[in-house]
Amino acid sequence: MRTIALVIEYDGTAYVGWQSQQNGPSIQETLCRALEQRTGAPASLTGAGRTDAGVHALGQVATFGTAQGAPLTAFREGLNVLLPADIRVVEAREAREGFHPIRCAESKIYLYRLLLRGVGSALEHHRAWKLPKEPDVGAMREAAKAFIGTHDYTSFCAADAEPNRTKTLTRIDIIEHAGLTAPELHIEVEGSGFLKQMVRTITGSLVDVGRGKRPPGWIAETLKARDRRLAGLTAPAWGLYLKQVGYAPDWFTGSTGQFPVTEEEP
Repeated sequence: MRTIALVIEYDGTAYVGWQSQQNGPSIQETLCRALEQRTGAPASLTGAGRTDAGVHALGQVATFGTAQGAPLTAFREGLNVLLPADIRVVEAREAREGFHPIRCAESKIYLYRLLLRGVGSALEHHRAWKLPKEPDVGAMREAAKAFIGTHDYTSFCAADAEPNRTKTLTRIDIIEHAGLTAPELHIEVEGSGFLKQMVRTITGSLVDVGRGKRPPGWIAETLKARDRRLAGLTAPAWGLYLKQVGYAPDWFTGSTGQFPVTEEEP
């Protein structure tokens, strides 16, 4: 059996999230149906991250097993013919024995887009969170420093998140962009693992600081308190993107393009 790793881009607006569920269409279910049509066999797909309803992805990674000897381009192109336009396989690569998209991941990067515009955008209404007034970016950057390192994130996750709330973040960048319809702020968060609604709660809390509702030092105090009631609101799902999952390059043997890795490929 071969293990094929896919990099998948999707607009999560029409879906209940990555994970297959009974209450509506999911990304995983839609991809599995396309795989079954492509291979003629039952399909099982394991993803690197369970994005919530409405959340998007630029670089979700998922694997499946197959006995077919088709070239990698045939999987990528064959799946894209069968998939709806809001899901695209942008890369396929052969993975070595033992590869698992969750356990082998060395890092994940999430992107949150904030649209700085007083009037809503017809083009971005389900792809970015609109803020009517530009926040204090300097205060947000100062507050974000408290998240770097290893912390208990009980204050910054959903109540039903996994019991182990200790996670390590290595980077939070708040980047100013010109944007397509208006200026934007992009919040990029990189770490080894994330909890349910963690990035959205971090974003909502940083926005509170940027709006002057809280001082920058409030973030560090809230982390120590380990109480979700003390943090800011959970930012809307539609502004969040799973941007990239990083792996050591020696897990993969073939490529149809550029694959996200944690170091330069030889």
